[in-house]
Amino acid sequence: MNELVLTKDTTKFVKTLNKLISQTNADTYDPFKELVWPEYIEGGKLWMSLDLMSIHGTRFEDELSQEQLIELSKWEFINFCSLNVTGIRELLVEMTGRLHTVGFEILSEYLHCLIAEENEHMWYFSKFCLQYGGKIYPDRALAIASLPEADIANFMLFTRILIFEEIVDFYNRKMGKDQTLPKFIQDINWLHHSDEGRHITYGRQYIELVFQQLKDKYPEQRILEV
Repeated sequence: MNELVLTKDTTKFVKTLNKLISQTNADTYDPFKELVWPEYIEGGKLWMSLDLMSIHGTRFEDELSQEQLIELSKWEFINFCSLNVTGIRELLVEMTGRLHTVGFEILSEYLHCLIAEENEHMWYFSKFCLQYGGKIYPDRALAIASLPEADIANFMLFTRILIFEEIVDFYNRKMGKDQTLPKFIQDINWLHHSDEGRHITYGRQYIELVFQQLKDKYPEQRILEV
C-alpha cells in the first residue's frame, strides 16, 4: 500500500471537507474584480498594529518618533505581505503536485478550492507590496532537511504549512480589527482571515489523521525525533 494512503477512519474528515467545499462555493467574493485599491495608503497611521511590530516591548518603542514608527510599520507590513507571497508560493507548488494522486483522492476536490483561494491571496499580497512598497522582499526561509520516509516528509510539510497559516491568521485577525490602522489594511487582513479559517480547519484534521497513522507505524523514538 502507498505510504500516503489514509488508513484511519475518514468519515469525520470527509464530512468536514464537504462542508468546507460548500462554504467556499457560497463565498462569491472575487478580489480580482471587487477589491478596490486606493491610490495611496492614508497617512498619519501605523500600517501594522504596534504590539505586532518587532520593536514592541523594547526601548525603541519609546525612543522612536511617531514618524519613524509609521515608516517602520510600513516596511514591516510590506515584509509581512512578502512572507505571505513566498509562503503561498511553496503551498501552491506542493498542493498542486498532490492533486489526484494516490493518498489524496478524498482531498483533491477541496484542494482545488484551496488552490484557487491561495492564488487570489498571493495576487493581492504581491500587488500590495508592489503598489505601496515598490518591491517584494526575497524569500529568506532556511532549507529543510529531506526525510527518507515519504509519509513523515508529507506530515512535516503539511505541519509546516499549518503552522505558517496559524501564525499569519493570528496577525490577520489582530490587524483586521485594529481601527487605528488604515481602512484598506484592515480590510485586506480580514479578507485573508475569512478564507484562512477554512484552510486551518482542514489542515488540523488532516494532520491529526496522518499523525495517528504515524504513531501506529513507527517506534516511539522515531516519532519523538520528528
